[in-house]
Amino acid sequence: MIYIFLGVFKVKLGKVHAIIPFKLEGAKSRLSNVMSMDEREEFSFKMLQDVLKSLNPLEMKVSILSTSEIELGGYDILISKKGLNDVLNEILSKEKEKNPVLILMSDLPLITSKIVERILGRREEVVIVPGRKGGTNVLFIRDPSRFKVNYYGISFKNHEEIARRNGLSYLIYDSMLAGTDIDEEEDLLDLLIFGDGKARDYLKGIGFSVKIEGEKVFLERR
Repeated sequence: MIYIFLGVFKVKLGKVHAIIPFKLEGAKSRLSNVMSMDEREEFSFKMLQDVLKSLNPLEMKVSILSTSEIELGGYDILISKKGLNDVLNEILSKEKEKNPVLILMSDLPLITSKIVERILGRREEVVIVPGRKGGTNVLFIRDPSRFKVNYYGISFKNHEEIARRNGLSYLIYDSMLAGTDIDEEEDLLDLLIFGDGKARDYLKGIGFSVKIEGEKVFLERR
């Protein structure tokens, strides 16, 4: 069994259940002005692989919550057509009290194992990593029996209020890399500059690059 230590605190990684919501069909519609549907779906799959890579060294249980069948060996694939809140809260309700849950979005290709370790090493009962537009990119729940998710609207504020209402200690974890979710054209520039995984390689392979003109930096595609 692998442990993460922070002072006298420790968490058994084998007890942590990591859940990654993923949508393949019609993925990333806000990128439709710069990518075809096939490209968006392939790009989304590459980002998922980068997120999985960040978890692989930690040897925890990993489930991919998908809206459709996907080909990805070695992982537990949960297929559901329910709304995100409904299916995640159903999963949380079935987790044992001592089995913490880590929910990561699948469009975080800049996240690293070190960042995940730091999140799991926190003492707080709930750790919330907000996205730059107010969403929740990562959510660590130490006792899932005392928490329900709400991913609509400005969801990091929703989750902060849920933790407060349930008397749970919580932390808003500030991370540029974990806080960068890839949804729009401008986000691709961040990935090309800071990334080094499959998603970045795919972007470069289909012609995207960084263009510098004086003090300005642009995204371009040949």
